[in-house]
Order: sequence, then structure tokens, then C-alpha cells
Amino acid sequence: MSHTPCKVESLTKSELLHKMSQKTGFTLRNCNIAYNALVEIFADTIEEGRAIVFQKFGRIEPYVKPPRKLYKLVQNEGLEKDAAGRPVSYIFPAVNMVKFHMSNFFKWRLNPGIYSNEEIYTDDTD
Repeated sequence: MSHTPCKVESLTKSELLHKMSQKTGFTLRNCNIAYNALVEIFADTIEEGRAIVFQKFGRIEPYVKPPRKLYKLVQNEGLEKDAAGRPVSYIFPAVNMVKFHMSNFFKWRLNPGIYSNEEIYTDDTD
């Protein structure tokens, strides 16, 4: 499965804090405190192996990417070969990762007009 790479503009922490301040009326300093606490809570929750659910947006959940066999590459030469001419391989260890699953509500919001009225639900089940 291949994905087409695309360049997207990122929302910086500074921009996010300004938007939070405008939406809530809180000072930038208070928004920064809340942001730092939220990031810490998210990291702790993921480390515990628990998912983070945002109603009408989606969920972030931890998973373990299993060990996999990789081949050593030599720059400008391709695969490294051993004395018998076989590619040199090694096992890359399992690593902790996160996945994001978009809720149906948010998917429909991002793609208006694609789904018929029968397929649109008002509550979010994700």
C-alpha cells in the first residue's frame, strides 16, 4: 500500500495557543500551562497502553509494531552481501507506535456531499 506524499502546512504551538486564547478568553500563559498539561496527560495515557478518545473527532491508540527483518544497505552499492553472496539481514526489534482513527462524524465533515443522507448519523459512535 503506497501513499501519495503531500506537503501540508502545520499548525505551530504558538498559533495553537493564540487560537486557544481567542476561543476561551484565557491568557496565553494559561493556555500554555493547559497545553503542557494536556501533552503530559496524553503521553502518560499512551505509555499506560490506553487510548485517547475525542468525541466527534477520533481516537489515538497505542500499538506495538512487531519485529521485522531488514537488510543492510551499502551506500551507492545496494544490499550488503556476506561471504557466500547472500544479503545481510537483521531483525529490527518491536517498537511502540500510535495510530489515529478518525470518527465517522469528522470523516463526513471533511468530505461533505460524498455520503447520502441515509448514511449520515447525528451521534458519534467512535
